[in-house]
Amino acid sequence: MMRKLLLFFGFLALVTSARGADAGAIVSISNIKNIVPGYTGSFDVVLNSSSTEYYTTLGLDVQLPDGFTYTGYTAGALLTESHASNIFPSDQGNNTSRFSSYANPTADFTAKQGVLLTIHFTVDAAATTGTAWVKNASFTLGTESCYATDASAELTVTNVLTLDEDATEAPMAGSNLNVKINRTLYADRWHTIVLPFAVSASQVTAAFGAGTQIGYFKGYTFADPNISVNFEARTEMAAHTPYIIKVPATIDGFTVEGVDITTLAEGEVPQVSYGQQVGSGKNKHYEDNEMIGTYVTETVIPDYGLFLLNNQFMFSKGNSKLKAFRAYFSFYDAEYDSSAREFIINFDDTVTGISNVSASTLDADSDVFNLSGQRVTEPAKGLYIRGGQKLIIK
Repeated sequence: MMRKLLLFFGFLALVTSARGADAGAIVSISNIKNIVPGYTGSFDVVLNSSSTEYYTTLGLDVQLPDGFTYTGYTAGALLTESHASNIFPSDQGNNTSRFSSYANPTADFTAKQGVLLTIHFTVDAAATTGTAWVKNASFTLGTESCYATDASAELTVTNVLTLDEDATEAPMAGSNLNVKINRTLYADRWHTIVLPFAVSASQVTAAFGAGTQIGYFKGYTFADPNISVNFEARTEMAAHTPYIIKVPATIDGFTVEGVDITTLAEGEVPQVSYGQQVGSGKNKHYEDNEMIGTYVTETVIPDYGLFLLNNQFMFSKGNSKLKAFRAYFSFYDAEYDSSAREFIINFDDTVTGISNVSASTLDADSDVFNLSGQRVTEPAKGLYIRGGQKLIIK
């Protein structure tokens, strides 16, 4: 009996010593994305610590539910390059992977709260909603180890893949997907758009409404003092091809069903290049330019790039930005870069709008406010404030 008691108290002392360094290590699962059959999903393993010191190593198990297959991981911002290069995942069976880092004990994590790992996985066609776990999480603090309580989160399978205009990475490939784009399109206003999948004429009508107009970029025509930006009418959209679009009624997001997402080769961007310069002087036909799209937010529009803002073209000063699934126009000509010009939207040989163009530091998607400080989603003619600057809509 005495031997058993000694063993018990010895074990208790060991546990107390090991956990004594634990000043509040908590792991959790967050930022769950793309739980769609046939697609690649992900979630973040997050650490929150109230310790006064920084952890130096980690070890934890990630268990996925049936129907989910682990494909890889990305080291989070909490881990230094030394940690990230010394993580060795191992298959533990039962759909579980063990992640362990070995680094110099003086190599602290970069912070006490944040993402440790992003876990990537495929969702099988027959997968159903299940629970993911982070188990047996341990961290080194000084010379001692501390442990965190197991954490879980439900991975809810859906048949709609949601892509957001604030996306920080391009979509991955997938087949026969129903895709929702979180982006507002306003009625009777030209917007730029680029999608990583093709959209047929019937899908255009279903997603955007009957009477939607789509324009394919066909270069510029100079006719002093105007510059015509030319577009050819289309009824459908090709993948990775920028267009302008005008919808008949305002829509807060849109869904396109049964599409195949494809990806571009590394270094490629979705764009349209049209023609070459024709003629010379003030009436030259200057077509050697591009309409360039983006799938990630905060895309910087270079100097003299044009973007659409409330049916007006604006010049970028090199720090205007676009959100995802939009496009800008490359434009530079020494004869025209120093003064405002009138740009005409020429849609299928019909002039649909004229705007005075001036240099701007505004983002293409900055919020618009009236002079009372109220946000305005569909500004009419008048004076507004956008990005701290005056905006006149004529």
